[in-house]
Amino acid sequence: MKWVIPKHPPDEVIKSLRLFSRIEQQILFNRGYRTEASVSSFLDPDVSIEADPYLIMEMKEAIKRINLALKDSQEIVIYGDYDADGVTAAALLAEALRAVGAHVNVYFPDRFEEGYGLNHQAVERIAVSNASLLITVDCGVRAIDEVAHATELGLDVIITDHHLQGGALPEALAVLNPHRSDTKYPNEGLAGVGVAYKLAQAIFREKGLPTSEEKALLDFVAIGTIADMVPLTGENRALVKLGLEVINTSPRIGLKALMNVSGYREGGIDSTAIGFGLGPRLNAAGRVQSALTAYKLLVEQDPQTAGDLAKELEHLNKKRKQLTLDVVERAIETFKRRDIEPLLMVAEADFHEGVVGLAASRICDEYYRPAIVGKIGESHTRASARSIPGFNITAALEKCSDLLERFGGHEAAAGFSVRNEHLHVLQSRLVSIAKEEMGDEELIPSLAIDSKAEFSELGDKTMQFIDQLQPCGQGNDWPIFCTEQVQVMDRRAVGSDQSHLKMTLRKSSIPFDAIAFRMGGIIKRLPEFIDIAYRLERNTYLGYESLQLNVVDIQFPKGDDLL
Repeated sequence: MKWVIPKHPPDEVIKSLRLFSRIEQQILFNRGYRTEASVSSFLDPDVSIEADPYLIMEMKEAIKRINLALKDSQEIVIYGDYDADGVTAAALLAEALRAVGAHVNVYFPDRFEEGYGLNHQAVERIAVSNASLLITVDCGVRAIDEVAHATELGLDVIITDHHLQGGALPEALAVLNPHRSDTKYPNEGLAGVGVAYKLAQAIFREKGLPTSEEKALLDFVAIGTIADMVPLTGENRALVKLGLEVINTSPRIGLKALMNVSGYREGGIDSTAIGFGLGPRLNAAGRVQSALTAYKLLVEQDPQTAGDLAKELEHLNKKRKQLTLDVVERAIETFKRRDIEPLLMVAEADFHEGVVGLAASRICDEYYRPAIVGKIGESHTRASARSIPGFNITAALEKCSDLLERFGGHEAAAGFSVRNEHLHVLQSRLVSIAKEEMGDEELIPSLAIDSKAEFSELGDKTMQFIDQLQPCGQGNDWPIFCTEQVQVMDRRAVGSDQSHLKMTLRKSSIPFDAIAFRMGGIIKRLPEFIDIAYRLERNTYLGYESLQLNVVDIQFPKGDDLL
């Protein structure tokens, strides 16, 4: 792995940020903040950064139709995607609509029977119910035929989505999507739950409800936004920061139960806890069983029932982990028998469809190239794709749209369905596109280092500054430091499968505990002195809190990558 060391801030920036330490100046400069005023706005975002919901195209049309449903007591069906973004978006919008007196039902498609997004079978089911209005959350922007079918069956449709549109928009009553080609909304990076929140804002403001009602929904926004890994900058950062405050001061009953089974304490939830703890457990429901379990937990009011649902999610998450590992191991064995192409693709009939996206992500990280993993069905293959910086996987799929039944996603992640007879042609074409766009250069992963650091600089003050940077995530990564010639004082493999590496490190007589996840296999090859790239973080054990280094890469002092 290549470490990319940033340029030092120029003198004028150092002067402007003179109240900050050397490391803090470097971190802020790396993120584009060069003046005291810009730093202040970044570190302390408030509600004023939020954009007017009516800047989203066709918001007025959506509110007008919702008002009609309220006036005539019409039933509204919220159609949600089955991931954490879609589930939180559905819970948020259902709560908002019920708060103004709407009759609401929620529908999640079955991942294994119906697949992703709006589908004809679901539309027909909803049409024969008492529903008059269908509102999608986190899906629908490419569902042109399905929306037309719904309209023919007498349903009005409002799309709320954040995925990239295709060549045309569905002919829905309103399509709320900040990624529309004609958008006027200043933040294109909203998650699906973020778009649902803007609709809820408009509903509440139309009814004259206090802003406190809006703020109470921000816990959903924080969870869905972090779990969907959209940029945590600008409005997203403000919404998530406020949402974390809601979670840590007045958590919902269901979230309390989820924290309990996940091992997190109330009041201690941050972006890491959501990204690696709460979010995966909510996602596990839709991956392994039904997203309805996660939805029920989020809206549950009874502590006993919430506890049972949280335990069920914990069980599903453990199952999800094993299923993912099984698929990844089999995929890697397949790639060992092939020439490694610039784009890797594997599909099998017995792969578990719910974890192909997770497996693709792991393979993408392992080989550092775009990866696609699919489940072959009787007539179609459903697959998920993950990519690396510089290769837009959704744009690549767009070039293959003649082969695909349906597809959608972002630059770095996508999903699609293809008829089995087209699978090999699709693979060949995608590999050709990858070769053409990425050339013959060796694909070497890079790691952006925020600053070189000595252990003497890594005290409570630096950790408190990192606290100010929260929430960290996409677009505002947790700072990564590097230190050279660190002495390994102690080492041991830890974890149920001995896959993690625990170390005691020392530099200039200053010791630090360190953990290196998934690096237990190198313990016997570890030399006395190493160069490390790491995150500084807090570790709490038996009520005692200390600073530790979360090592993300290890290199020999000469610069050769140990891994």
